[in-house]
Amino acid sequence: MDKGMNETSNGDVLIGKVHDSIHDNSRSVGTTDTILVCGTYVFNLAMMFLIAISVEKTGIYTVFIVTLIIVNLLILATFRNSRQLREKLHSRQKSLYGDLGLLKYFDESVIENYKKRYSIWIALDIVLGVMAILVAVLLKVYQ
Repeated sequence: MDKGMNETSNGDVLIGKVHDSIHDNSRSVGTTDTILVCGTYVFNLAMMFLIAISVEKTGIYTVFIVTLIIVNLLILATFRNSRQLREKLHSRQKSLYGDLGLLKYFDESVIENYKKRYSIWIALDIVLGVMAILVAVLLKVYQ
């Protein structure tokens, strides 16, 4: 009888560790995303400024434009990877809740809200990047 209780206790501990791991990973992704979003805004605005002040120096101007494009493509890839990781973590959490018979406590709308949030972040990055390039081109044309 003690053996059965011990196995149940070990199973509960393992389930708790799995849940904590999913939660910790999700929190880590959220922190990384927050830093990335803030960094994206600062980077794009800073590049817009640097491009504006270097408009007369074609070499530097070109390097800034290319850097802006490459970094924004990397940022978009990072957002997509974060979104996929977040979806996997929530899927695992949902499975865990289902296995424990607690699925009624799992809120599906959380997953949809994260999808929307990532779509907005991706759109904002694209808009800021395009705006920075557009400003650069307009400044070059009208210098």
